[in-house]
Amino acid sequence: MTGIDISDQMLQQARTRHSRPNLECRHRGILSLDPAEGRFDAVLSFAALPHAGPARRVAEHVRGLAAPGGRVVVVDMIDPGGWGERRFHLDRAFSQARLVHAISGDAEAAAIVLRQLLDPAWLAMAAHDQPLTREGFHTLVGEVFPGAVFTDDLHPLMAGFAWTAPTTKTPDAAPATQPAPDDRSGPPADTG
Repeated sequence: MTGIDISDQMLQQARTRHSRPNLECRHRGILSLDPAEGRFDAVLSFAALPHAGPARRVAEHVRGLAAPGGRVVVVDMIDPGGWGERRFHLDRAFSQARLVHAISGDAEAAAIVLRQLLDPAWLAMAAHDQPLTREGFHTLVGEVFPGAVFTDDLHPLMAGFAWTAPTTKTPDAAPATQPAPDDRSGPPADTG
């Protein structure tokens, strides 16, 4: 099992919380994983793809990391409209903090949420790494992962999908201008 992240802090948490002999944690970005080095039986991504690069490039790369018959499961943020506006993030920070306090009764937990979502580094990253709209997510995923099964009821700001890679590689279609080698629909061969 291989876990990757570009954050040393997240990797350390993974090593501490999920330590096991078959887990290797690597400091790498998803686009640095080369399918030629080996493909994966399962690829799981949570709230990471908008931070990895251009959406289509990242999606196509993730598809290429799945071994034949492998599963890809992605859960990511969605822009409900307004993501690029500072006001959206301010409103979100306060509403999430209120929700945490209402559920837990823990003022410190609510304050942590507020500090995280108003942290200048988070706000800068959120402004730079804008997620797709739900419609854009569905369109891109449908094109890159044909047959993907979507989940849209996770959270108002999240969507997910699961996809199974084909078990065999489909051969490239023969060019339309030339018959395939076994095509017998042309004139009979001259035998005389």
